[in-house]
Amino acid sequence: MQISALSLSAPENDIADDAFEPKLELHHASTIKDTLEKFNIAVIAGPPGVGKTEMVRLSLDEELLVFDLRQRFLQDSDCKKFSYNQHKVDEFNWLWSQQETLTQELLCSPEQAILLDEFDLCYEEEGLVGPALETASVILTMAQRLVAAGKKVLLVLHDEALRSSPFMNRMRAAGVLQEDESVLFLDRYSQEEEQRLLKIAQITGKEAASYMGLACGLPVAYLPILRAVTNDAVAMPKDVQDLRVQAETQIKKNMAVIKKILPPSDLEYLSQLTRGQRLEECPETVLNSGLVIQDAAYGIYTPLLARAVFGSRSSRE
Repeated sequence: MQISALSLSAPENDIADDAFEPKLELHHASTIKDTLEKFNIAVIAGPPGVGKTEMVRLSLDEELLVFDLRQRFLQDSDCKKFSYNQHKVDEFNWLWSQQETLTQELLCSPEQAILLDEFDLCYEEEGLVGPALETASVILTMAQRLVAAGKKVLLVLHDEALRSSPFMNRMRAAGVLQEDESVLFLDRYSQEEEQRLLKIAQITGKEAASYMGLACGLPVAYLPILRAVTNDAVAMPKDVQDLRVQAETQIKKNMAVIKKILPPSDLEYLSQLTRGQRLEECPETVLNSGLVIQDAAYGIYTPLLARAVFGSRSSRE
């Protein structure tokens, strides 16, 4: 999957304070909504920390009730969300023991939209194989039954699942992949969308233009804003500095996960990019890491915001 090519530079003019009304409309959210309307199922993929779950929530009509599988597991397991990744094995066991009960509950429930979040359960280098593949197949079977019963189902997974042939074959066998357009990959924001996100956080003018120059549309750079928009319990960043600190913290978390997933050869490509180098080509796994931009004019690079996290002082020039 290729990341769309957009202009590298920030807008020449300062962003006007009245450029956008504080109503967030994003292309990915609209596409998710349209896909769900067409197929009753949407598969949303992307690397860690790009806002897949938040984008799903933004796409749903307010009147839709949503069942969130991950939140249900956290509730039943009485574990904190921040430690969710430490409970993957627990989730295997929980899901296998609860699959029929959960399916029947969902079939009988008033919820119109069912969110099955990060169901691929994959954070290790070996990928979606063995127990992880079997567990993901349980979720696919649940999704198949729910869609057949008239429910709308949203499946959120990490991008490496799309590179697993056994998993993709099971997706097709379950009827989840009806057409290519039913799989949505979250990639770069347009400059217009960056402006809209910053406007929501009341970041405008030169501060907004400067931040856009650092972020270059990288989704993780705007995740703190997206989280605040879609979750009342999350505070909006106080200012552009607060936004940058939160974004850099998230980038560090994303990198920790990516290091577990990518093979050493791919990590070397990523290391070159985070040191400020530009490449003409690199593996698709690196392109889809959520830390890399591909631009027709400037090649493949890592934006300054991400490079700053890894101690690079080099510029794009």
